[in-house]
Amino acid sequence: MANVVWCTGFREEFSWIDLPIFGDDGRPLHDRGIVPSASGLYFVGILFLYAVSSDVLPGVGRDAKHVATHIARLEKRASGAPVDARGLTPRELEVVRLVAAGKSNRDIASALEISENTVARHVQNILGKLQVSSRTAATAFAFEHELI
Repeated sequence: MANVVWCTGFREEFSWIDLPIFGDDGRPLHDRGIVPSASGLYFVGILFLYAVSSDVLPGVGRDAKHVATHIARLEKRASGAPVDARGLTPRELEVVRLVAAGKSNRDIASALEISENTVARHVQNILGKLQVSSRTAATAFAFEHELI
């Protein structure tokens, strides 16, 4: 089994999960239903999973779509299917992923073992190719178009 999506329903019940994924309050530690410490485990329907409406139908649908998109993105990467890179080079894809992770040019330069000037040039190329004007807009574009 590759993935488990636990839909809590009316009452939250987690006693069956024997994994170190819970906070001190007994609730699962997750990011919008994605459990980073347990690959393949997801939650929807939890009160305040993402918003106050996360435990009712309109909110569950939104949250389930987010989780399903995440799973599909992982499956696509695992299958080796080509990513529509929007004209970005492999190095620019590395840079935009690090930008999206909130890394500074200095951090990116260190991680990729290149100069800060080279990182700055890559960032300028990325902004031009994606036709956006900021690192934040490049990050949003990359997420929306599944570049990361």
